[in-house]
Amino acid sequence: MRLYWQWRTRSRLGVTVYMLVFMVATTTALLFALLFAAPAFAKPADLQAAIARAKTTYHAKVLNAETINNNGHAAYRLKLLFKDGHVKTVIVDAENGNDHRGKRGK
Repeated sequence: MRLYWQWRTRSRLGVTVYMLVFMVATTTALLFALLFAAPAFAKPADLQAAIARAKTTYHAKVLNAETINNNGHAAYRLKLLFKDGHVKTVIVDAENGNDHRGKRGK
């Protein structure tokens, strides 16, 4: 009877240790992913960064780019040409990197 109890104690301890190691490894992986992964809508550093982000986000050619004053905030106005021929104006806030999509038209 004593050997059975010792085996059960070791088994439970082993499962607990494996669960603890798994939880620590998972938590560490999630923390690294959150800390070091680049956010999808990162703040553009300047006009060139806003242009590069717009090219990759919208898969379009930038026709025109300029710095504007949007309700007291610095912003970038980008005119984009899509493969289907549509032209779209996107305004990117220079402070936080959020983009405001305009109407699409030919």
